[in-house]
Amino acid sequence: MHIDFDDDKNAIINPYGSCSQKLPKTAIACYTKKIIDFVLKNYKGKLVCKVSKTPIYTIEYNNEFFVLFVSPVGAPWATMVLEDLISLGVKKFIYFGSCGILDNTLEYEILIPEKSRREEGTSYHYIKEGKYININKKYKEEFINILKNEEYSYQICKTWTTDAPYRETKNKVKKYLKEGIKCVEMESSALSSIGQFRNVDVFIFFYAADKLKFDKWNKRCLGNEEFDKKNNFAILALKLAYKIVGETNED
Repeated sequence: MHIDFDDDKNAIINPYGSCSQKLPKTAIACYTKKIIDFVLKNYKGKLVCKVSKTPIYTIEYNNEFFVLFVSPVGAPWATMVLEDLISLGVKKFIYFGSCGILDNTLEYEILIPEKSRREEGTSYHYIKEGKYININKKYKEEFINILKNEEYSYQICKTWTTDAPYRETKNKVKKYLKEGIKCVEMESSALSSIGQFRNVDVFIFFYAADKLKFDKWNKRCLGNEEFDKKNNFAILALKLAYKIVGETNED
């Protein structure tokens, strides 16, 4: 992919999120509305504004306030929302959601990516060309400690971020498995590139959903109604957000 990269942070059109109140510094995002609705219902959710057509809420957890929103799917729109929230003063972001699996990882297993193969276009406007981007440079150990305390199994992995879900071919699956890639999704490398470019923290984790195995697709838990399980991942994100805020307050 050839894009004329320019590291000038001032573009012709810059992020311009608008909100009538000051937002908390830490945000939690998921790609599934029903999971976000669960959090809103249980943690005093309040609609405060919209950015890039996306409703932005605040919630209260353990006497701390956080931003909460349903992230759009796909790198371009997801990153616009991220950019707008950064312009409003949010500094730390936790994203979670499902991912496709290339190997035999069991459904609902938690995956923490540390590298992403860049097959989306957005990240190339924020950092120079390269096959991979290192992600989750902060908060990985903090999250692992939470998972251990809650007795969740997890894997550290490489992920594949794509703009073209209908071009996840068997040849690519075979090739990327050999590179050690376990999963596929549509946002991670782009969100992480903005974190690096704007000097904010972006942490991402997934739960294993559908399975791509060469020439066969298994939907597994993708899109099902087992929200008693899926809502638990929101609780993990809340616990991490609370830990991040506690560490920030100590500073």
